[in-house]
Amino acid sequence: MAWTVIDADRVLSRLSSAETAAARTVSLGVGQTDPLTYQIEDATNFARGYLSNQVTLEAAGVHPMVVGPTCAIIIYNLLLRVAPNLAELRKQAYLDALKFFEAIADKDVLVPEDETGTATSDPTPSIAGREITITPESTDGM
Repeated sequence: MAWTVIDADRVLSRLSSAETAAARTVSLGVGQTDPLTYQIEDATNFARGYLSNQVTLEAAGVHPMVVGPTCAIIIYNLLLRVAPNLAELRKQAYLDALKFFEAIADKDVLVPEDETGTATSDPTPSIAGREITITPESTDGM
């Protein structure tokens, strides 16, 4: 399964027009870089740290299962930096994302390892049945 490299376009596509305007018009001091770039890097590394406890990491990016929560963390932290009044509107999504990553850490949420979406730590259960023989006598009333 291909992992997703989160870029600025992916994050900006999830912002409202007011949030996008705030993110794009932020005043940068001398020597500062676009805050979105380092927020993406920080949140990606954060997500990969949690993922590494369950799956083998790919060279870059995050597992598709955590793209949304990772973007929620990026957006909240970005807005805290550039538009704190708008960040409050994204706080619950941020808190939900943190809870999701904690559930991954606690293995309450299993991350699929392979293409089929099967988590390697959660084998498919097998249920043994009993054999039923149907005869004219056993089907009375059906």
